[in-house]
Amino acid sequence: MTKSELYLQDTVFIGPGLLFLDQYFNNFVDEYVVLWIAMVIASLDMLLYFSALCLQISRHLHLSIFKISCHQAPEQ
Repeated sequence: MTKSELYLQDTVFIGPGLLFLDQYFNNFVDEYVVLWIAMVIASLDMLLYFSALCLQISRHLHLSIFKISCHQAPEQ
């Protein structure tokens, strides 16, 4: 856990908002489809959040993650 601010939009309410609008307009789209869309959006949002969190912690601790460094073999 860190106290620093993450620079991401709060998109967690898109899924419940889609479900609310679907119920408000009397099941305009099939509920199963709306639930899948909400799950995909929430999963992507969680993936973005955790990757940003890991990057901020690694920057603070001066660690390199999500990078592969290529070491060249010594020439003979």
